[in-house]
Amino acid sequence: MVETIAAGKIPEDGGSVEAAGRFFLTLTEHHCVADDMFEQVQRHFGERGMAELVAFCGLAGSVALLLNVQLPHAPATPT
Repeated sequence: MVETIAAGKIPEDGGSVEAAGRFFLTLTEHHCVADDMFEQVQRHFGERGMAELVAFCGLAGSVALLLNVQLPHAPATPT
């Protein structure tokens, strides 16, 4: 499973990692998820787990955006 994730793929094991990966991918690509996908993931994580997963998706997306921004170089200060 670690090798699959390291290769940028979602493990296809039918478990919670696959469900979370597909949820994250769908949410980030389409900005919404279908009811059947939400219910499938909720079966793995429960109601509280879904809230945590959505919060994690938002946090991870924000961090990714920040890391992909090229900050301008500060001008050299005269000495």
